[in-house]
Amino acid sequence: MDKKVYTKLSALVDDDFTVERAWGYKFKKWSEESGSMLTSDTYQQGYQKRYSIDTDKGNMEISSAQLGNMLEGVYKDGAADITGKTFHVKSNGKTGMEIRYYINPVYTKPAPKTDVVYENIPDDIDINDVPF
Repeated sequence: MDKKVYTKLSALVDDDFTVERAWGYKFKKWSEESGSMLTSDTYQQGYQKRYSIDTDKGNMEISSAQLGNMLEGVYKDGAADITGKTFHVKSNGKTGMEIRYYINPVYTKPAPKTDVVYENIPDDIDINDVPF
């Protein structure tokens, strides 16, 4: 079995990631006493709701606000699905509690239009005769 690779949004600043699968949520809290993350299926005081997603860059946990930002970015005609979508991450450049992440969908650019080829145009047209 392959070992899971984990990543953080801080490692993806100025980079793109694609969501491969979105899971449910857990409530989590860091415990200074035990030096580990406490996890619960139900809300408890001091715990934060964290959503798990699998991406092409590794597994990641995101906050409710970050998930909402991603869902809003792909919302169309009453539906929002982040699975299979690519997002670009930016930050405000700060660290610690002041850092803010901006997660925006990446849209594929349409192929450039090819030049139109006109047929049966006479060769003896003078540009000075065109009325514009």
